[in-house]
This record gives sequence, structure tokens and C-alpha cells, in this order.
Amino acid sequence: MNNLDKIKDFAEKFDKFRNHLREECTKPSVSSTNSEAHKENKNKFDNFMEKEIGGAKYDPKVSHNDLFTRCWEKVVFANKNSDQASKEIESMKKHKIFPNFDNLGNSLDVDEWEFDVARWRKFREYWQNETGEKSKWLEEAKKDKDFTSKKAEILKNIGTKSWGLMTKDENIFPQFGEYEKLKFSSHEVKMDGYKKLIKKFYEIRNEDHPMKYFVGNSYLEFDPEKISTKEFWDIQKKFQKLFGKLASLHLLMEIGFPCLKPDKVITRLFCDIGFLDPLLKIPKGTSDENWTRKTIKEDYTEWTVIKLAIETGMEITKYMDSKYGNKIRELDLFIVKYGQERSDDIGIVRNLNSHLKDGKSISDVIEHIDNEKVLKSLYK
Repeated sequence: MNNLDKIKDFAEKFDKFRNHLREECTKPSVSSTNSEAHKENKNKFDNFMEKEIGGAKYDPKVSHNDLFTRCWEKVVFANKNSDQASKEIESMKKHKIFPNFDNLGNSLDVDEWEFDVARWRKFREYWQNETGEKSKWLEEAKKDKDFTSKKAEILKNIGTKSWGLMTKDENIFPQFGEYEKLKFSSHEVKMDGYKKLIKKFYEIRNEDHPMKYFVGNSYLEFDPEKISTKEFWDIQKKFQKLFGKLASLHLLMEIGFPCLKPDKVITRLFCDIGFLDPLLKIPKGTSDENWTRKTIKEDYTEWTVIKLAIETGMEITKYMDSKYGNKIRELDLFIVKYGQERSDDIGIVRNLNSHLKDGKSISDVIEHIDNEKVLKSLYK
């Protein structure tokens, strides 16, 4: 079966796969089908899906500040524990450390947000060596007689707002004070992301809506489900320039573009179904060896893998029916939840993928989705 045939076959069976997942991942091991506990779990599951899928809609008239906020949130989340990132975002919103692009006018001095990663890194490393401190270097550096002159030198290339956040300077941001205690990670790469976003949103501040810049003049009539792969990657590149490849893809998925979340679970399950088999015919990077299913799963963050997974998702949605109104988000979530660890708050009490018998995979589930007896025999 070629890849397009696999895609069409899966799309045709998706309704039944979705029902199978809902029934089985919510069924407590000690309860019978449609017991009170099972019904309660299915209700939690349905509510979660409706909220998550329904919220991922393209809004051509999203405000400047709303989109700016969603962008910088992705910078915070990058390479950070999700619970810690959520607490930091909550604090950053509460203390309003960034400009509000809905009430900006021409008042913003973007130079205050200038930031140079290389110069900051050189400044940090100099003082880490001088003080012998890796984490508390700034505290010790301020005691040095040369600190004032070194600070004046770096402020030629770094704006006062960026300096204030990176050094938690209470004179610039009183929110760092004893009574407010702003939570903010002083990470140079993230600070560079915030700077890029502030500069770009300042640059496009006079557009009626920011989506005009990212999507083009037809943004009001734009339908994400009818987008070509070329159009998608052209839009993605604009976001990527501001805050990176993976973060831009996560955002695009959340704001209604046809984009799967390129993570380990999606890659593993797509690989098991055979959707990523076209990679098996090409060399892995500069190596003479071709990709294998094992290396695809291991190197799921490689752009070649991500690109094929996303384009496969876009292709599947051309042939599948939707229950919730956002095909790609629906596909993403139902695939991911097949390999989801137990999560009682959303009704999932079994990781179906881990309950498959040795040698069986999601591919077998798709193949036998019409045969209840065989389906049951696939699980431990």
C-alpha cells in the first residue's frame, strides 16, 4: 500500500478509531462498559475534546496584543517545564512587563528593548570568570569597582528594559521588589525572542489586524483548511523568524492552522502506522545510511521528520470527516491520546498504546477497527 492509500484508508476509518479510543481509554479496569465510572470518564473526555478542539480556530481579526501575548507565551514555554512556564506566564501577565499593542500609539521606544545575545553572553561569561560564580555572578559583579563602567559599555547595545529584565533591576522594574515578586527567567535566548516580537509588532502596529502581515492581504477571507503546503510553510517561516521552528508550529496549531504538534507521541504512532515510511528511502542527513523507523522515532525533532508528519496530517484531513469542526486539531488530539499516560482529570485511565500486546501496534488497530473481537485480542 503506498502512502496516499494508507492516508485514505486511515481517514476513512478515523470515525471508528475515534469511537474506539473514547470507549477504551476511559474504561476503568475494574468496571464494566458504561458503568457509572465509565460514563463519568467519557463525559470528562468529551468536555476536554470540545474545549481543546473548539478553541483552536483561526481568527483573522485577532487583536495585536492578543496575538503578541500568544507569541511570547510560546517563548516562555520553549524548553521549560510546563507547570513552571504556566506560573511564570501568569506572573508576567499580572505585572504587565511588556507593551500593550492594543493601546500603543507611537509612545513605545523600541530601543529600550534592544538586545544582543552575543554581547550579553560575553558580558555574563566575563563576570562569571571574574567572580568564580556561575549562578550568582551578577550579585558578586555589582560589588566590583569596574562593574559600573562595564555596565555602561554593554548598555550601548542593550536597551534599558532588556537590561532591567535580565538583571531583575528594581529601579527599572519595581515588580521585582519584595512585595510584588515578578517571576521571570533571565535567559538570553528567550530575551532575544521577546525583543524580536516587540520590534515586529511595533512595526506592524498600524495594520488593522496583525494577521494581515502573517497571512497576506486576503487574511479576512483566508480558510486554513484550504491552504496549500507552500502557503503554510511561507506563513510558518514568518513566525519562525520571531521565535523558532518548534514554538512557531505549536502556535500555528493553537490558532487554527492545519498543523499537528510535532512531538514524540505523534511521530512514534505515525511511524507505526507507516505514514513516515517515505523517509526510509532517503539518507539521514549527511550520512550514507538511510532513515530507519528506529531513527525516525529517536530523532523526531529533525526537520525532515517534522515536515513529513505535518504534511501527512494535512493530507489526511482532506479525506476525513470532523466531529468537532477543526480536522487537524481533532486528528492531532485523538492520535496523541491513544498514547496518553493516565490523566484522570480528562477521563483517560488507560494508555491504549502501552496496553497493546508485544509485537502489536496502532497499525493493527487501524487494520482491524471493524472487527471488535480481533480488536480486543490486540490488548493485554
